[in-house]
Amino acid sequence: MYLYQDLTYKLRGIFFEVYNNLGPGLPEKVYQRAIIWELKSHKIPYETEKIIDIIYKGTKVGQQRLDLVVSEKIIVEIKAVDNIHSLFVKQTLAYLKASSYKLALLVNFGGDKIIIRRYIN
Repeated sequence: MYLYQDLTYKLRGIFFEVYNNLGPGLPEKVYQRAIIWELKSHKIPYETEKIIDIIYKGTKVGQQRLDLVVSEKIIVEIKAVDNIHSLFVKQTLAYLKASSYKLALLVNFGGDKIIIRRYIN
């Protein structure tokens, strides 16, 4: 069993549902809105565009905006690109490090198939 297994399973189902209905080639915001629609219909709590503070040696030095936080547990970063560039992976890992969350899902809707990557803090 792995971290947040049941919730992750539900989210993967939602991501595939969105991809199967919309396909690739749309802007990230479209996929985000479709995911939100599914989260609402499944009564799964979420926050969108959540702001987290970046702290350096006890001082706030910046902020970052997360696409989605689901059930106050999982960061969901949404991309709609041909390939997941290493920059997106580094960005997702930085979000985990800067936050109190333990799990992030990086989801790419832009390719010929959906890609879901899981990262643990």
